[in-house]
Amino acid sequence: MAEFNVTRSQAQTLGYLEENPGANQRQIAEHFSHREASVSTLLRNLEKAGYIEKHVSSGTQDRSKKVYLTSNGQHVAQQLRQRFNTTNHQSIGGLSEREIDELITLLTKIHDHQNN
Repeated sequence: MAEFNVTRSQAQTLGYLEENPGANQRQIAEHFSHREASVSTLLRNLEKAGYIEKHVSSGTQDRSKKVYLTSNGQHVAQQLRQRFNTTNHQSIGGLSEREIDELITLLTKIHDHQNN
């Protein structure tokens, strides 16, 4: 992440926008359980870095700004995803399929417990 000068939250947001192009600030905030004000600052920094751009929806009642990755943002998101996947594969390389299933089950329980 340091190579691209992005924080973990910014990297996660780039990944989210890669999967959800045109999401608005509220949707991003809800997805990550962050305040909209925090997301606003995060998006402003990503926009200054040239990784995202915002477009106002035209012709609809929804006037919120839709957020899209720029071509540079798409490149960075892809690079970060590849590195994340490589790290994940290295981390679980010594585990059996059963152990991986158990790990996923436990991590899901922890995640669900934190979000309820």
